[in-house]
Amino acid sequence: MRANPDKARPPNTTTVYSNSEYVLLGQILERVTGRPAAEALDGVAGSLGLPQTSWPVGNDLPAPFTRGYLSTVDGTTPPPYRDGTLSNPLVPDTAGALVSTVPDMTRYAPLLATGAGLAPAVAAQRQAWTPLTTSGVRVQYGLGITQLGDWVGHDGSIIGYSDMVFYLPSARATVVVMVNAADGNAVPSQALWGQIVKLLYPTSLPSW
Repeated sequence: MRANPDKARPPNTTTVYSNSEYVLLGQILERVTGRPAAEALDGVAGSLGLPQTSWPVGNDLPAPFTRGYLSTVDGTTPPPYRDGTLSNPLVPDTAGALVSTVPDMTRYAPLLATGAGLAPAVAAQRQAWTPLTTSGVRVQYGLGITQLGDWVGHDGSIIGYSDMVFYLPSARATVVVMVNAADGNAVPSQALWGQIVKLLYPTSLPSW
């Protein structure tokens, strides 16, 4: 920040999302556990009762799976898509290599939102929210977790797949949407998830 002091902000006031920091977190995980990140994360998935969540081996996705499609031309509607199913998990690494299913993510959403497996103080610290947006629907970020309106969870989009995994604590409700398409600009699951949530829980997405 020395070269750009005008861009400096006080700590814990806003969030700028960065996938690369999840890769660094994966390296810390390996140092702490003494195991490859893939092995450690498979162990966590098993302990949480998520049998269909795993780190894929090579380019082979666990069967059965849907094919994922990636847009080749940004901004075109409808865009031409190419098949991105066979992707190397070493590319996203701990920022997105894990694969899962709707049933597993439906189980996982309340666990993520309530801090299952974490000490209460750690779970609370994880939800020390800072703004991710400043207008429109209120979106805030904690430590690896998102507050979208009143919903708590996370989204993901990479290599032909996009998903929304969120839990509404006040209603004990979970809405998970997975779409087998994505591109550099659009996350198709976000729009679909938003439409569903507005119908089911119309007051759950307050704006700033």
